[in-house]
Amino acid sequence: MDLTLERVISGRVAGRPDAWCHVPGDWAAGCTVPGEVTGAVGLAGILVLRADAPLLYTGLTGRGLPVVLLSVAAGVAAIVLLALRRYALARVVSAVAVVAILVGWAVGQYPYVLLPGLTIEQAAQGRPTLTALLVALTVGAVVLIPALVYLYTLFQRPTSADRAG
Repeated sequence: MDLTLERVISGRVAGRPDAWCHVPGDWAAGCTVPGEVTGAVGLAGILVLRADAPLLYTGLTGRGLPVVLLSVAAGVAAIVLLALRRYALARVVSAVAVVAILVGWAVGQYPYVLLPGLTIEQAAQGRPTLTALLVALTVGAVVLIPALVYLYTLFQRPTSADRAG
């Protein structure tokens, strides 16, 4: 089976959009191992925060806990979906897990931008800061959005091997 980088990145193997783990043998079962290891390291990392960043630990195990638990549940669901070979749904649920842990981190740190002293209100007080942020986000969006659209469009096109076979 020809596994080119383009076809793996675009989620296509043998012309099947859901086939990114479909390879000979039982390799598909091994697709869950990186997720399991990442989840275990992430949960262990929360325990490390207790000693290294007690304010963040308190936030993550307090008001951020529901969002962290959503991330854990989504991660476990993604692994189960991979084992069931439901790849498209596993991608969506994996994205939910990532977004949930990022939101959990923000909720855990709230109201601080930088622990322990810079709050969101303090960071947003200066009009020049907000103007610079708005300009930077606008320029970034103007550059990034067309590039991402082009990237996704490019990788969704059939490859020459797909057209031939």
